[in-house]
Amino acid sequence: HSVTTVIQNTTPTTRVAQHDQHELTSTALRAVHTVLSQDTTSAVYLCRQPHHAMALRYTEQGWTIFDSLSNAPYPITKGRAGPALSNCKIDKLTLTAHHDAQSCTICTVPKPNHIHHEQQDRQMCLLHAMNTAFGRHAITPNSILSHCRALSRTYAARVDELYALGLVTPSLTRTLTGFFNDHTGYFSIAMLNHYLHYYPPTGQVIRLESATDLMTHGSITADALDHLLSMGCKRTLILHIQRTNTSHAVALHSPEGTRQWWLVDSESPKPRLLHTDTEWQALHGVVYVLKAGRVREHPKTLQLADPQHPFNAAVFAQANNYIMRNPGRQEEQHQRPAPTAQRERVVARQMDCQHAPTQPTFNVRGLNKARQDVRGVIDKWQPDILVLTETKISATTKTCTNNQDAPPWMHSLLRDYEWWQARHYQAGVLLAIKKHIAVAGTPTQLACDSHTGRLLAAQIKLPRSTLVTVVAGYWPAGSEPDTLHRSAERHRPHPQPHR
Repeated sequence: HSVTTVIQNTTPTTRVAQHDQHELTSTALRAVHTVLSQDTTSAVYLCRQPHHAMALRYTEQGWTIFDSLSNAPYPITKGRAGPALSNCKIDKLTLTAHHDAQSCTICTVPKPNHIHHEQQDRQMCLLHAMNTAFGRHAITPNSILSHCRALSRTYAARVDELYALGLVTPSLTRTLTGFFNDHTGYFSIAMLNHYLHYYPPTGQVIRLESATDLMTHGSITADALDHLLSMGCKRTLILHIQRTNTSHAVALHSPEGTRQWWLVDSESPKPRLLHTDTEWQALHGVVYVLKAGRVREHPKTLQLADPQHPFNAAVFAQANNYIMRNPGRQEEQHQRPAPTAQRERVVARQMDCQHAPTQPTFNVRGLNKARQDVRGVIDKWQPDILVLTETKISATTKTCTNNQDAPPWMHSLLRDYEWWQARHYQAGVLLAIKKHIAVAGTPTQLACDSHTGRLLAAQIKLPRSTLVTVVAGYWPAGSEPDTLHRSAERHRPHPQPHR
């Protein structure tokens, strides 16, 4: 595209007093409307403020502002458009061709001898090294973390099924320990290969495969790397370095048509050419090459966590020689709840019963529009008991607690929970309990008046605990007339009795 400045500044050059802000925004809008009226609806404008930028283009709603600080685009006729366009430099973008990121030669094909380098983000060093091999920002942290969290949820649910069948050995945890960290990344080679199996960045499936054993200081040379390079499909090798209590990954890149080797380390400010003996002597670790094709067999743990992998608890336990209690009655146990004592042992393995369960409350102000935020809360904190208020889920009747007719996205959002809700289009509360606790505690919903979708309660018996009652409540907002009336009655002084 080409860029042409059409308005240097939408505000007047003279100083405007505080009480003339309305005139300031009106002037800015008139200036913008003057420019828009002289152009076609296919134009795209970039509105730049000192510390912010917005886009302005024509849609079905007319000229529309696309602002990353707003929840959604809004037309220029809205009242907030005036302040948003004040003190703006307006640039017109003339698109010279339709841009397709998949076929764009600039986006997909790296420049000759260009080395892609990314700075360290948390513990994503392996991710940065892989992006160096692809020559662009091909794998984003959010995409691979989302994949890992989906595997983690499936793994926890399937481990619950194995314990419900009476699993004795091996002792399984409900987390994918050693494969990734939910907050910092720290992905293993196996986890990265699993991601590349389903989401190849270039359309061609690529895997990481170890080409050497642990190489000590001084054993890595340019000739050795040239030989290893011929085994892979990229001009980049991944060096996995073991450190005390942690590990690190860097890329070793050799540009096409050269015999130079560059060390691309996300912890360094820029790539470094290896040309002295001292720099070569400092290299050590295991060298991995990138090869075309999928991994022949993923680790058993990732097979158990893969939602695309067929799973039957009894068949899986028998195939992997797991020791089960009463193996001849597995199918019958799978169809009915486990005995109370066994269920308590299940939860004792899966949660630290010395501490109270996590039970946050989240006022969502409309669950439909806030479901992504709720998904983020669940992924990050994994609450044991979750209360959502002001869900604003309407029902055919005045209030309803039946989940059978709930929209599919709600079942997907709360797939790891047993949940109930009191629905109302202006209020609504939802109470959710983790399935592995529900299996052990057998929660029951208490019969109570929901007060138009504002009250919900359940009881559950947790291991080593007395009967727990959880009450989810959403009290009327203070601006409602009936609430103001009750508040006035509550604060009205009562006459003192005569003595």
